[in-house]
Amino acid sequence: MSSAYVTISALFLFFYLVAAPVFKYGEYVFALPRVNVTVVSLLFLILLAVFGALVISKKCFRTSAPITVLFSSCLVIWVVLAQIVQIPMLSGQVGTHELLTYPARTLIATMAMFLSAISLPGIMKRFGAWFLFGWIVSVVLYFYGASMSKGYFVYLDGEKIYLMLSDAFAALSIIVLAVLKRDLLKVGVFLISSLVLFFLVSRSALLLFVVSCMVYVLWIRPAVGIAILGFLGMVFGVLWDSIVALLGESHRMIRFFTTGEDSSFSTRAELFEIGFQHLKDNWLLGQYMYDVVSFDTSGKYAHNFMSFWTAYGVGPFILFCLVVFGFCMQIALNRKHARHIECFTILVIFNVAAVIVSKSYLYVYIWLAIGAGVGYLCSRPMLGKVERKTGALS
Repeated sequence: MSSAYVTISALFLFFYLVAAPVFKYGEYVFALPRVNVTVVSLLFLILLAVFGALVISKKCFRTSAPITVLFSSCLVIWVVLAQIVQIPMLSGQVGTHELLTYPARTLIATMAMFLSAISLPGIMKRFGAWFLFGWIVSVVLYFYGASMSKGYFVYLDGEKIYLMLSDAFAALSIIVLAVLKRDLLKVGVFLISSLVLFFLVSRSALLLFVVSCMVYVLWIRPAVGIAILGFLGMVFGVLWDSIVALLGESHRMIRFFTTGEDSSFSTRAELFEIGFQHLKDNWLLGQYMYDVVSFDTSGKYAHNFMSFWTAYGVGPFILFCLVVFGFCMQIALNRKHARHIECFTILVIFNVAAVIVSKSYLYVYIWLAIGAGVGYLCSRPMLGKVERKTGALS
């Protein structure tokens, strides 16, 4: 793969996973100057398209590539075209702000994330130290911010928004885990990352990060995974009362377990019912930005796979299911390459589970997993040894 393309991909991922959250955190917590993430992402997208067009076409459409790679490419193309066709028709139905912010994530960031993630195998070999450094900086900054009275949040439109920080940090931590070679260092990064995600107060990001990492460990070393789960269960059992006393029963991260009540779960249950009705109305062709069209505001979508289906239609949804099935088959059949596909495996588990249970069609990091899947499935260890065994079924 082109050295320039890998370098540009690494720069974008570092910007999006490390610099952008830090800039936004600094903007809203420390009143630092604003950095327009969308404009920077668009510039990277142009560079990725210019330097990577030939490389990507050879990688994604060559006959030796698994069919899952073709499905992944078709999925991205379909989603992009669906937006390009529908956006001009939405100008009179939605506000200018939403018409700019939604495509910034679902079109610009999506394409840049997918195109850059294809280079992830090469990025980790050449630029792994960058991401380790970025992880350390993020940990220090976020722990420092946790001690401030302003809170551990990004403030947008007067509301506390933590998902931008937690989703990016979880993805960054997964990459760093795969970069490290020593198991002891991996354990340290896992524990510190879990603690940071706890203070970022995103329950889904924390739970999915822990679960995805543990599933990977159980896959490659079942006995070690069982021992770790037992140890963690014992620690939480012993310290639970102290944790509740320290944080208080109403703390967001534990109140569901202490009181049985949670406004977030109640709201998502209501949105699920609304989302099911939207899906019945738009299941075939989809309606991009259906939530804004219906309610004249953002955020009124189901926080699960239904929003993706409703926004883009049944075709992309079927392709998405085929891609996920293909990735799972490759992971299951290639245990001997587990170290090579560690990053890909954990990214797939984390992001697919996120889309199924807690994320909407605006979620950018699923395209990080899909792009990484294309990159790893087309890498030499997978094409040279795996494809002979699995044939066309991927």
